[in-house]
Amino acid sequence: MSSIEQQVQTIIQSIAEDPTLDTIGDANVQALKLGESGHFEPARQVLERALAAMEVHHPDSRFNIAVILSNLGLQQMALENYQAAKDLFRQAIAIREELFGPDDPRLAGYLQHLGQTMVQETGDNSLFNPDHTEARRILERAFRLYEAACKLETEEAADCMVGIATTYNSYHPPEEVAARLSWSRRAAVTWEGLAGPESLKTANALFRVAWSSLYATGGPDLDAVFRAIAICEKHEGALQENAKMFRSYQFDLSLISGAPGASDDYVGQFRQHLNAIDPSLLADPH
Repeated sequence: MSSIEQQVQTIIQSIAEDPTLDTIGDANVQALKLGESGHFEPARQVLERALAAMEVHHPDSRFNIAVILSNLGLQQMALENYQAAKDLFRQAIAIREELFGPDDPRLAGYLQHLGQTMVQETGDNSLFNPDHTEARRILERAFRLYEAACKLETEEAADCMVGIATTYNSYHPPEEVAARLSWSRRAAVTWEGLAGPESLKTANALFRVAWSSLYATGGPDLDAVFRAIAICEKHEGALQENAKMFRSYQFDLSLISGAPGASDDYVGQFRQHLNAIDPSLLADPH
């Protein structure tokens, strides 16, 4: 038995032997630490036992039940059990609304988890996917709650902006393309202010701006993508991790460069820039 398995067994046993709010609360904290270290399945096991104990021994402690439901949803989301995650987040939201009303700012995080799960399940920029419209409605509601609580300059709000951007299509119709670019730019500015100009979070946001601009403006924002690449250069392994994205970006660049009226050789500029750094970044892995 591994040390993680032993830890899980110990936590579960402690819940069974002493199912007090303190014991279950401590199990919840330990499960979150397991999840944060990438042990999502062990975290799920602990949280399911904690939830069952809450429902049997403390059914009136609705607030704490909602917390555990949400944390369990995060583990299911990480395990790609999307339907289970959505069901758990919806239960947590229903309890919080019942306790504090639909405008409680603390609902924002719960709503954001639900919306991001829906986007993650269907994939960024899925065409004609009905879930994206619902995800956008949920994420925009979360954003309004952050705004009402004066919490727009937070990591949670910045992630929410990114989530909203991904619900809009990159290609058409024009109003969706423009909205995606607008939210992407807003997220990039927010992340740069929060994490600094050399953070990978900022790089990811800038790359999203660059990609969104391809179809919103009729040409790429090469300054944004070159800035993103420069940031990645300063983080070991970041360029290689994003190589697949670079190749996809090059493909979309080729579509733009081949369009009527395109005067700049965008693909040439992009390839020249990356080849000067590491030619393997654009090489076909096959």
